[in-house]
Amino acid sequence: MSAARQSSGKISQASEQIEGATLQLSASSKQGLSSAAAVSFISLSLQEQRAASEQVACNVERVAQSVEENAAQSGIVRTTQELKAMSDGLGVILQRFSF
Repeated sequence: MSAARQSSGKISQASEQIEGATLQLSASSKQGLSSAAAVSFISLSLQEQRAASEQVACNVERVAQSVEENAAQSGIVRTTQELKAMSDGLGVILQRFSF
């Protein structure tokens, strides 16, 4: 009977070791799933940031174009004012030659 008890004890030990290994594998699996979820979240966040960066770049380009257009319009206004001043000056000169 002593041999039977030893065998039974060894079987119990083996069973406990298998159960422990199963628990460790289960924990590792959960950590793996948790890591996969974290990687997925980071990937999604990077995609969102890339889209936002592209949108910001487009908006910056539109602002730059608006600034260029405003600068061109400012130049037109300045030129118009200069032409008006020249016209007024020519009007004064022509009045000297009036009869």
